Amino acid sequence: MARPQNQPQTQPQRTPNGPSTKASPMASPTAKVEPMRTMDDATRERIAKRAYEIYMGRGGEQGDEVQDWLQAERELRLGRN
Repeated sequence: MARPQNQPQTQPQRTPNGPSTKASPMASPTAKVEPMRTMDDATRERIAKRAYEIYMGRGGEQGDEVQDWLQAERELRLGRN
């Protein structure tokens, strides 16, 4: 199909990184990605010790180790203990 004679040919606007698009920031190849934080051994040991204290404080019953760990993390992050 031929283009009508009266309409100008349009091209995408160019940017330094190529044609302009309306992509989300997540799709941008230049978007900054935060590195995943890793826990040092001392922090991991303090959390494990506190999680064990929580576990023993509720009678040593099995089944809540993840919740114990998360509670220990929260307490240490908030400066408790």
